[in-house]
Amino acid sequence: MVVVQVAISASLLIGCGLLIQSMVNLATVDLGFEPDNVAGATIGISSTKYPTPEERTAFFSSLIGEIESLPFVASAASVSHLPIAWTGTDWPIWHAAQPRPEPRESKMALTRMISPGYLETMGIPLLRGRGIADFDNGDSAKVVVISKAIADTMFPNQDPIGRMVKLGWSDDPFEIVGVVGNAKLNGVRSDFDWAMYVASGQTMLREFWLVVRYEGDPSLLEEPIRRILRRMDPDAVLGDLTTMTSVIEDNLTGFRVVMLALSLLAAVALLLTAVGLYGVLAYHVSQRSNEFGVRSALGATSREIVGLIMKQGLAMIGAGLILGLIVAVAGSRLIQSLLYETDVFDPPTFVFATVFLGGVALVACFVPAWRAGHINPVEALRRE
Repeated sequence: MVVVQVAISASLLIGCGLLIQSMVNLATVDLGFEPDNVAGATIGISSTKYPTPEERTAFFSSLIGEIESLPFVASAASVSHLPIAWTGTDWPIWHAAQPRPEPRESKMALTRMISPGYLETMGIPLLRGRGIADFDNGDSAKVVVISKAIADTMFPNQDPIGRMVKLGWSDDPFEIVGVVGNAKLNGVRSDFDWAMYVASGQTMLREFWLVVRYEGDPSLLEEPIRRILRRMDPDAVLGDLTTMTSVIEDNLTGFRVVMLALSLLAAVALLLTAVGLYGVLAYHVSQRSNEFGVRSALGATSREIVGLIMKQGLAMIGAGLILGLIVAVAGSRLIQSLLYETDVFDPPTFVFATVFLGGVALVACFVPAWRAGHINPVEALRRE
């Protein structure tokens, strides 16, 4: 039973260690944008009141200008989908001179409709060319800004600026006007996404995310923004304001729950292992107390008696650790999908878990062994 307890503890500790290592990696991951001091909220407007892209663009431009005049707002913009808070929206992209690829051969990229200033507000770096500008509207040629991942794949060792591509389900060509850094738009634990950004003034969307880079307390933002929106359009709907740090925390909630649950299980298993080892060896010492007294009377030293008990404990610990490592190697594949930039056979994690569990087990063994080594031989012989 003790061997099984040691094995279970070892496998749980290793699994917990792998998840903790993943959590550390996630805490320092480069998202491709700057989430600190950024908040967002959905804004919905009536399609009958603003039937054309120009009218919608004018409304959002005026709204953003009003919001940027607030003393604690550094910048503001709009986007069709807030990073991480809203996933999906993949559109195919291909060279304009080529025919539309078959669905199974299409290269897909996350597509975001953005207003001028969005890239700067989110802190997505512009690597080449320009971003979306005020003059990118329904009357101008359609433009797109692509991520570095798309540029490196579709235009290797070439300058993509000025190249024509087609995207989505439209046959209209789009001119590439800029290249930006890769960003994680679908989730913190996802890879850097293929992404492209088109001008919101050239789309027919009637609901956007308002994105604000603020200074100070984000709780002071919502009410002033609601007052501005009510004044500009009482029929417009503003969703609850949320910070990007909260969005990221929510995205990792499921991962944290699994890690916490496994940590609690590992702690309970470790406690049961220590108690089990101590109980078995303490019982063993109590049953052999007379024997140890006789050994002591015949010249056995305390160190020799302690060593005798420790050998029995070490045998159980060693067998349990070997079995636990085998179980951990097989079981770590079950949590592989939860790991982030962490090898399922991460050597430091395996070594640390083994050494830590071994240390706890040795302490549990040493206490009854020490008691056995200090049995009074006179009292033991009198009982005999």
